[in-house]
Amino acid sequence: MENIKYSERKTSITHMIGEGHYGIAYKYGDVVIKKYFDNRTANGHIKADMFDSLKEVKEKAFIDLIDCSCSTIQHFDGYEQKVISAYSSKYINKTKRKSIDMPMDYTLNSLYELYKVANILNDMGIKMNDESYDNLIVSKDNIVIIDPDYYAFDKRLVAVNNIISINEYIIDLWCHEYGIKEEDDVSRFLISKIFYDKCSDDYLINMENRLKEKNPRELIRKTLKRNR
Repeated sequence: MENIKYSERKTSITHMIGEGHYGIAYKYGDVVIKKYFDNRTANGHIKADMFDSLKEVKEKAFIDLIDCSCSTIQHFDGYEQKVISAYSSKYINKTKRKSIDMPMDYTLNSLYELYKVANILNDMGIKMNDESYDNLIVSKDNIVIIDPDYYAFDKRLVAVNNIISINEYIIDLWCHEYGIKEEDDVSRFLISKIFYDKCSDDYLINMENRLKEKNPRELIRKTLKRNR
């Protein structure tokens, strides 16, 4: 990596790779720079203390944060608030294939890597939020979580909570890739029943026992057909 602060680099439309509700992502070499639209309210911005904590998470299934830039909000009552206006992370190559069409071992390996992330965040007292397919990248080796903007500190967590969040991420990804609409509550409920959430210690073993088909698409098809 160059010895520069990536989040402060100027970006242009030619480098834009994605746009969300609160910001735009740009590609600079092997780095992604996310710049937020409106720094006056900090809505949808990752918090500075959260960024510092998540920057320490170095796992294959989690965004690799590099640096951030801050600005100061002046509130009407005179209170000043320091907020992140942009941050950078390492670029993750996407595969052109859908995760539901890959061999089931791809999903099992992804769950193994995501399980490690969930337990690290449990130990840090950090709760995953906004578990959407939009916040995942299907890479060649495993699924990777990005955009942890809404993660929150919560020391009341029990270990299973972020395991449930991992399930929610994958359920939403599978439904999106299969073409199940958000309003199709019945189909989404049936897909959710595939996943195990009773005990984190047994999670990987139970998921291996449940994911026996050649790929997720076949499992989804059988699940929906069996319950119609």
